[in-house]
Amino acid sequence: MGSHATATFLSWAGKDRRLKASLLDRLEPHLKTLPGVKFTWWEMSHIQIGEAWRRDILARIDESDAILQLLSPNFFASDFIVQEEIPACIGPEAPKRALPVGLKPFPLDPKRRLLQGVNEHQIFRLGDKFYSECSATEKDRFALELANAIQDSLTGKSPWRKL
Repeated sequence: MGSHATATFLSWAGKDRRLKASLLDRLEPHLKTLPGVKFTWWEMSHIQIGEAWRRDILARIDESDAILQLLSPNFFASDFIVQEEIPACIGPEAPKRALPVGLKPFPLDPKRRLLQGVNEHQIFRLGDKFYSECSATEKDRFALELANAIQDSLTGKSPWRKL
């Protein structure tokens, strides 16, 4: 089987830095070994001092095949995420594939406009648990299952499978 190269933009709120780091520490080893997928990503922490951050973020989103969204109350409180990043992958005209991940609990009420349509997509969680609600062992399983779901989604095997 050939390898499917995919560039993915990692969208997350700066206030969730510790949770993001915890998830990525568990997730990255699995992503490196995904059969059929050569997974690379870019995130705002890759911006160097003096670079035009807004232009760089929008250019990287445009170059990416998918956007991995680490959802939390802080994510939805960010004006830049809500106004720039979410529209790039949510909605009928959006050219990007949204890969929403439940990082920290937030209300999933479909009537909430603050969610910008993200709640209309299958959000990855471990059962009903957001990443921050998981024990250490569950966090390891969360990362493994997320890697499998990313592989399925990016290779076209299946949509996000229900866990």
